[in-house]
Amino acid sequence: MARNKTSQTRRTPGTSRNSARCATELARIGREFHTRGWALGTSGNYSAVLRRAPLRLIITSSGLDKSALRAGDLLQIDEK
Repeated sequence: MARNKTSQTRRTPGTSRNSARCATELARIGREFHTRGWALGTSGNYSAVLRRAPLRLIITSSGLDKSALRAGDLLQIDEK
């Protein structure tokens, strides 16, 4: 089955794997910060740079309980 070129997305090799690994690690760190008393309940956000050019970030959604963060709770945003 042929794909239409406009429906294809360009990816940096390993980007989705790296972003999943980063989300897992950032969620783990967020839970650890909560355990240590460095972050209370739903206050604050955590983020990391996945790629600088073009810019792509991963960040926690607002209002999440930091003691229960999971990789699926993080969002990816870009400069577009």
